[in-house]
Amino acid sequence: MEYPSSPKKPYLSKDHTSEDVAKYNKELKVYEKEMPIYREKRKAYSVETYRLHQLFKQDALKELGLSKHKKADKLFEVAWEEGHSNGLNEVWIYMETFSELLI
Repeated sequence: MEYPSSPKKPYLSKDHTSEDVAKYNKELKVYEKEMPIYREKRKAYSVETYRLHQLFKQDALKELGLSKHKKADKLFEVAWEEGHSNGLNEVWIYMETFSELLI
């Protein structure tokens, strides 16, 4: 899923003419129609990203045999904080490493 791109908000220059105002008005109406669509797409992207992260968490904990461990959520939280900026592979590495502390 590709992250949606935001519509560009039009602007009106300081030294505008009546033609510039008409063009700005037209572009602003298009922008105002596109923004709710963009917000919905961004929301859908966030929901799907969250779903996939939860699925990753569930699968990773299952793979480690810690699905029902009382500290499983904390393990994921710490691994996420340490590794998510480098991708889910890095989160997995931290989970695998830190899981030894729970066994």
